[in-house]
Amino acid sequence: MPTVRPDISASVTPSPLSVWINRALESLWLLTVTLVPLAFFYPDYVFSEAVIAYVEVPKIAILRTLVGLMTVLWLIEWGMRERIITGARSKGEGIRLQPRTWLAKMNVWLRLRPARWLVLAVWFYLGSVVLSTLLSGSFNVSLWGEIPGQDGYATYTIISYLLLFGVIATHLRTPAQLWRLLGAIVVMGSLVGGYAVLQHYGHDFFRLILSTGGGTQRVSSTMGNTIFAAAVLSMTIPISLLAASLSLRRTIGSGEGIRANRQALMPALLVAVLWGLVLMVQLLGITFTLSRGPWLGTLVALLGLLGLIVVSVGLSVLGRTALLLGVPAALTLAIVQWKVPISSPILWLGAIFSQAILLAAASALGWRTVGRFALVLGLATMLAAAVFLMPAWFKSDDAPTGDEGTRQQTLVQQRIGTVLSSQKFSGAIAGRWQLWRVSSLLMRDHPWFGFDELSLRWLRPLIGYGPDLFRYTYLLKSPPEPFLPLEADHAHNYLIHQGVELGILGLLGSLSVFVSVFVVGGYQLLRERHSYSVVYTLVLVGLMATIAGRFVEQMVGVARVSDLTILWVLLAIFAALPRVREFQEAPTEAAPRQRTRPNPSRSQTSPGLRSYDWQLFLRLAAVAWLIGGIGILTWQKSLNYPRAAIMAGKAAAQFHEGDYETTLASLDRAIELAPDVPVYYNYRGQVYLAYRENKQVPQQKQCSLQKEVDYEVCLTSQALESNLKASSQRPFYYRSRLSLADSALMLNLNEAAVRLYQEVVDLVPGSPPLRIPAAEALLLAGQPQAVLDILDESLAFPRGEPTPRDFLFLQGIAYRDLGQLEESVDRLERSLAMGLPSNKELQAHRILWELYVALGQPEQAEHQSHFVQMVTGVE
Repeated sequence: MPTVRPDISASVTPSPLSVWINRALESLWLLTVTLVPLAFFYPDYVFSEAVIAYVEVPKIAILRTLVGLMTVLWLIEWGMRERIITGARSKGEGIRLQPRTWLAKMNVWLRLRPARWLVLAVWFYLGSVVLSTLLSGSFNVSLWGEIPGQDGYATYTIISYLLLFGVIATHLRTPAQLWRLLGAIVVMGSLVGGYAVLQHYGHDFFRLILSTGGGTQRVSSTMGNTIFAAAVLSMTIPISLLAASLSLRRTIGSGEGIRANRQALMPALLVAVLWGLVLMVQLLGITFTLSRGPWLGTLVALLGLLGLIVVSVGLSVLGRTALLLGVPAALTLAIVQWKVPISSPILWLGAIFSQAILLAAASALGWRTVGRFALVLGLATMLAAAVFLMPAWFKSDDAPTGDEGTRQQTLVQQRIGTVLSSQKFSGAIAGRWQLWRVSSLLMRDHPWFGFDELSLRWLRPLIGYGPDLFRYTYLLKSPPEPFLPLEADHAHNYLIHQGVELGILGLLGSLSVFVSVFVVGGYQLLRERHSYSVVYTLVLVGLMATIAGRFVEQMVGVARVSDLTILWVLLAIFAALPRVREFQEAPTEAAPRQRTRPNPSRSQTSPGLRSYDWQLFLRLAAVAWLIGGIGILTWQKSLNYPRAAIMAGKAAAQFHEGDYETTLASLDRAIELAPDVPVYYNYRGQVYLAYRENKQVPQQKQCSLQKEVDYEVCLTSQALESNLKASSQRPFYYRSRLSLADSALMLNLNEAAVRLYQEVVDLVPGSPPLRIPAAEALLLAGQPQAVLDILDESLAFPRGEPTPRDFLFLQGIAYRDLGQLEESVDRLERSLAMGLPSNKELQAHRILWELYVALGQPEQAEHQSHFVQMVTGVE
């Protein structure tokens, strides 16, 4: 058994500045845990590219700002140290940078605290992110994000997570800090689950449910999407159960508890009822999200927690934990399955009475007996629940009918059925399988855009495309759709997503973070369990079970800012847990009495020489520069994005009111605050085109006052300029390039329009609808052969559909221009048979009349002429 060595910091009296810095750091990480998942704006208050920007923008801003403040305090703490410690802090600790002894020192360093394997895994992951960013296919996108200021996998955001991890892992040292952090997670989870329950019962006060976030019948709490809300709750539920078990243990004492301390019965009942309410709210919240992946992750986490408790702690603790979980789970089942009103007094009285009966039984029989009974009852309950719910597994997924309660009950049963039934589960992941298939092609072949060159292609399997480039590269291999292509921004599998963006190194780095937790935790439980306290072991198994559930959920889920923040906080707790234990076991009486030995060399140094501590001076200068840079970075790349989104929200409201001039002013202000957000330029270009289309509004001032060009040409030029700026900042997004091509075509810049439309096709080669505007531009430019090339008949169409009517119509015109009249007639006749729009139908009949005349077929020409006369009324 390794010798436990107290941290040297515990034997030195901390300075007042250090104490206040640690308090401030703790306050900031508590705020981060609480505010990031809960933050949101009113949906109509902000405007950006994402539909749920009203939750993404404030969450990202809060995360980056609070982490920036933590980093500043961490730098101040480092800068005020007396000297940089490069040697070992105590015997066997630290690593001297000597090549001959490096491996041996590393081995000792890791053996002293096995949790340091997690730290190494995090460094490996960070290295893969930095390398992939430096060699990214688009450095700016990878560094700042696809849409700066919104949620995603930008390097800036990933580093924020890792800095949060580092601050907590190095500054979480006392049990009180640990309980406060776990308490913040529980409070946040209760608020998230509570608002989800309110949404389910029609009390969405802030109007946060959107049809794009999973459907109006599914709750999304403060996350904007049901999957994101459920992912957070899948981690807070096991943590809440862990905290509840520790709280009840503290109330009744260790061992047999109530049997030895009868007067603790009433306080224990109060604690059990309060924790039961907390757990029930979260269980109901995740149930009403109807998200199957998080359900599965929660089930794995809870079963893992109970199983690890049995193996590592014993049946007594299992009895307490099962009692705390059993009643809330039964209440949730009664509300969801049996439609018991949540406001029913009988429900709550029954819950309190049940808790009292169970505690009384524990008082009489002891927790070990209760634990045995809970183990048997739990297995029987799982079997009974499976049999009870089995009829729902084989029901159709048709829309449920009946009253609201019946519909919700049926929806929950159907969603559970798709998890438990292999047939339906395979159907449920069909869409994800398509994402995984395309992602595997990207990881294997690494295709790129035809108008650009991908550097270091041979290295891409290792480093990937770069952070936050999944959406753009997915479109290169996306399957054809009837209309616009599917813009997937995530692979719905965390490891596969990392493999596309960060390559094999990133995939291994991400996997190593999870594996290190399981390996290190398993080692501690198998080899060192007897040297740990029950509290330490409970926290350890709780963290392992929660992270295991998270890993399972992420195999079919999407990681976003709220759940990633909680995940990295839990990983930081795991890394800091040995330090907390060491602090507990260190001598508490002697610590403040110990004094550091005087340094003779320091005492003999004259005041004059001490004033010239160049090492300290340079360190403080570096800290000052870094703090200034972090301040500027946080202001410009964090705080300005919510301000710009608010101005864009005002612009949207002003546009709907018909006040175009004020709309432009608001958009100009939004662009001034966030000049790297491309969608604001696109919105401004649309306003200029709205001026051109809507003659009733007052003329735009800038274009009306100038005399160099026509008014409408000026408006179109302004739109072209805005779209050009948007496209330059988002060069691999087809919508930006398409808007730019449309603007060029309006100005009769046919050659530029043709080039831009062809680049749109290069961006989404598998989307037939996007080839149509390119073909139309090529016809205007007099390139009929290029039209036939771009409308390749071998192109795959969605669900085996025949060649679309627009393809046939444009091919008919191209063949006519090439002099292949019979081919032209064939394509035009086939397009008419499929039903062209009225304007194209008339044009097709006119062309056919000309073709039949040229081919010497007067009867067919007469038929086409008769149709044209009938439609136009002109003989």
